Amino acid sequence: MGEIHLPHCHCDNENKIIKCMPSVEDCSSMADIFKQLSDGTRLRILWMLCHLEECVSNIAAAMEMSDPAVSHHLKQLKGKKHPIIVNEGRGPLICDEDLVWALDNGYIRGAALDMVESEDPDLDTCPLVGRDDVLLTPHSGYYSDTSNYLVAKLSMDNALYYVNGEYDKVKSIRNGVNA
Repeated sequence: MGEIHLPHCHCDNENKIIKCMPSVEDCSSMADIFKQLSDGTRLRILWMLCHLEECVSNIAAAMEMSDPAVSHHLKQLKGKKHPIIVNEGRGPLICDEDLVWALDNGYIRGAALDMVESEDPDLDTCPLVGRDDVLLTPHSGYYSDTSNYLVAKLSMDNALYYVNGEYDKVKSIRNGVNA
C-alpha cells in the first residue's frame, strides 16, 4: 500500500499506522473466527478441547448434549478453513481409511499422527505413508529432553516414596499402574 494522503492530519505517524492495517481479507477471516466463537456452547466445547483430547460422544456426555448437536458445533468451529488433526494418543483413535477419505475430500487439510490404526502397521501398504498432507512419527511424539527428565524424576521419586513407606505419594506414571 502506497502513502495515503488524509484530508486531516491528527498525528505524525498516521501513514505508518495505516501501512500496518490488516487487509480486508485478513479482517474477514478474523470476523469469521469471532462469529464461530460467538456461541457460549462452542466456547465451552473449545475450552474442553484445549484441555484434553476427546471424541464427540464424550464431549456430548460432558456437555449434556446429543452427538449430532456437538457435531454441529464442531462444524461451526471448523469454519471455512479446514482443520489439521493432531493425534498423539495411545491406541487406535483414528481409522486410517476414514482419515484418507477426509483428506481426499477436503474435510481436513492435514494430519500429524504419532500412531496409526495398527500398533504394528505395514508401512508398504499403510495409506497414510508418503502423503504430503500427513506427518507420521514412530509413536514417539512425547520424546524430548523434558519428558525424559520427568520420567526419570518421577521414577526416582516413586522409588524413594515406596522404599520410605510413603505409598500414598507414589504417582502413576503410565497406564494407571501404581506400585
